[in-house]
Amino acid sequence: KLIIALAVGESYKYDSVDAGVKFFWDVEVVSNGDLRQIFIFATCVFALYLATFWDSSPTSAPLVVIAGGIMAFFSLQPFLLSQVEWRNNMLEETEALLHSSVQLNRALKVLICLILIFLLTAVEFGVVNAVVDKLFAEAKYWVAMLCDSASLTLPLVCLGIYSRLPFQTVQLVGSIPFLGMLFFSTTFSPGAGVPVLKELRYLYPRFYFFCMVPGVQQEMEGCPSDDVIVPYMILSTFTGIFLLFTVIAFIKLRHQMKEKKRTKTQECIKVEDETYHDIQMELYGRQLGNDTLSNSNSSSVEDMV
Repeated sequence: KLIIALAVGESYKYDSVDAGVKFFWDVEVVSNGDLRQIFIFATCVFALYLATFWDSSPTSAPLVVIAGGIMAFFSLQPFLLSQVEWRNNMLEETEALLHSSVQLNRALKVLICLILIFLLTAVEFGVVNAVVDKLFAEAKYWVAMLCDSASLTLPLVCLGIYSRLPFQTVQLVGSIPFLGMLFFSTTFSPGAGVPVLKELRYLYPRFYFFCMVPGVQQEMEGCPSDDVIVPYMILSTFTGIFLLFTVIAFIKLRHQMKEKKRTKTQECIKVEDETYHDIQMELYGRQLGNDTLSNSNSSSVEDMV
């Protein structure tokens, strides 16, 4: 129907949310080869993980946990980075074909990403317990793995789907949570680091996770009491998202202040310079209002965030 409508020049538009959801399901889930690639890659990776870490000693539990987290992260990262291309294509198709709502597509894509994070965490939880004889079988350890994975991947989800940043920028900015966890969580070298930077460990779920890991919890510095570890860990999961939205809000606020200053300058020119309207008529054939000028100047900034 879409091809026929375009061929005969008729306008085509989805007026039903159900139609948009069905289209999304058929294209992005049923016929999506990227999802199949993730499952195949994750199956191979975790099978190799089971083979190489099988019958690990409980004293190696911290290393087993780290390896499991790395497997889960890199199984999902390529899919999250591919959302930049998906977002660009989706916006172009929406403008050209009007096949669905942009916000609906974005929300459904975020839902798919969250489901993948949940599923890969469940697999990670299972294989880690398989190789260390159910040392982490309690539910709190699954929550810890989920928080750790979400804290590293949610910023990538937001950047890839909701921003208009190019691929390389999304890749660089999206890697900051992972690198920050390596540098500041102190889980790779408990107690190490200069005094000020060490305090940043409280921003990462991995720190609270390792405060519960047998064999290393005694070496972790400044662990909170057991009754508040899980709540603190859940709150720290959204540190990256909070910082990301803070930066975006600051950029938009700064842009609005510049726009107000620019508008004020234009008003002064209109009052003081009698040739202002004559120049506009000469250049554009009409008088431009403040809204037109503001929109043309702000489009590039809005596209970035």
